[in-house]
Amino acid sequence: MRAAMARLTGLLRIADDRLSDRPYLAGDALTVADIVLGHVLFRYHDMDIERPDLPNVAAYYRRLTERPAYRDHVMVSYDELRAV
Repeated sequence: MRAAMARLTGLLRIADDRLSDRPYLAGDALTVADIVLGHVLFRYHDMDIERPDLPNVAAYYRRLTERPAYRDHVMVSYDELRAV
């Protein structure tokens, strides 16, 4: 788990840098890149884990959560998939 989190953190730092001067990964408009990262971020924020301070990723995630399609199709429960 530690190795996976370290790798993910490294990738999220790249995204954080990329998002420092634009609202979405590729610029001003939502693209397929945002869809791919967006679903990962929902699961990432839904887990009870320690997360590094990535202010641009945090702001980006908040922007995604304001989109109705994101809320309706990504921010869905996955409780039935959790181990008991």
